[in-house]
Amino acid sequence: MSTSQAPPISVALDVPDAGRARELYRALRPYTDHFKIGPHLLLGSGPGFVRELADDGAKVFLDLKFHDIPQTVYSSALQACRLRPFMFDVHALTGDEAIRRAVRATRDSGIAPRPNVLAVTVLVSHGPEYFDAYLGGQRPTEDVVTRYAARARQAGVDGIVCSPDEAAAVRAAHGPDFLIVTPGVRFREEQADDHAPHRIATFGDPRLKNSSVLVAGRPIIAAPDPVEALRTAQRLLDEAVTGGADGAAATQR
Repeated sequence: MSTSQAPPISVALDVPDAGRARELYRALRPYTDHFKIGPHLLLGSGPGFVRELADDGAKVFLDLKFHDIPQTVYSSALQACRLRPFMFDVHALTGDEAIRRAVRATRDSGIAPRPNVLAVTVLVSHGPEYFDAYLGGQRPTEDVVTRYAARARQAGVDGIVCSPDEAAAVRAAHGPDFLIVTPGVRFREEQADDHAPHRIATFGDPRLKNSSVLVAGRPIIAAPDPVEALRTAQRLLDEAVTGGADGAAATQR
């Protein structure tokens, strides 16, 4: 049996208002510390909701994918830090200087502990046809992701966001302490929705051992019983990663 610990599941609170998000948070909080807030909820509820969860000890992934000129990324990152998230992201394509500015903002903010900065590499909704259309030629997604990851790390990020398809290569290149956040995790492959079918994983996929944190939204929050869905996901994940059901609750905090 492997002694690896299953990565925690960050529940994406992809709902339009704080009332519903708060209901989900209160129900799921006993089973995970990790929650993701994206633009949908942030615009619907305001930044105070991020602070509310942080004050409660939650590890918030503020998923806004900053991609702009360096000064705008810096000022945006500075404001993000003041909400005290556990981590937030910039897009890898925003460039080396903008990424360095985002990292600098975490120090300049004076927030402790310092939020982790992630670089979004290739969205899980993008496949080879995307590179052909926008980058002028087919190329292996793993090569693009590992290249972005290497440049982003040189610029100072704490980790990246990538699909399970590339996580093993990134882990091998950057070691155990580099954060790898993996979105697009489902109970069944047919639940891919707007994610490219070949770049998602099910909760029982052993490849997820390479990830530091998983992100799952609709398979949990849209389930008839979100708590049961989260607990089932944790059990499947624990069995896949550790080789046995050793108590998923302990591995998800």
